Amino acid sequence: MENKQKGDRVIEHPKRRAIHELAEDLDLDGIMFFNGFDDEILGMTEGLSQVCYSKRRILLKLMTESDMQYEDAIDYFEFNILGLYVGVGTPIIIDDTMIE
Repeated sequence: MENKQKGDRVIEHPKRRAIHELAEDLDLDGIMFFNGFDDEILGMTEGLSQVCYSKRRILLKLMTESDMQYEDAIDYFEFNILGLYVGVGTPIIIDDTMIE
């Protein structure tokens, strides 16, 4: 799990913290995240315990923070994020690229 450090304290992203709290309340195990993309979280699936991410936001982050061109961001996204499967709790990508 990726957390941000501030001094000796561990600072967890608010969206990630909220999902962890919900998972604890509902007694869900195996919640998985894409490290480095907490701002791109949209929410969770109902009943399946999967975190949902915005494809549009991930691509924007790759282009702005990693200085990638659109085509490079798509290639990186498809190979390293969309193609990742680590079991039942693998996060879901919502294709919201057509939504403004």
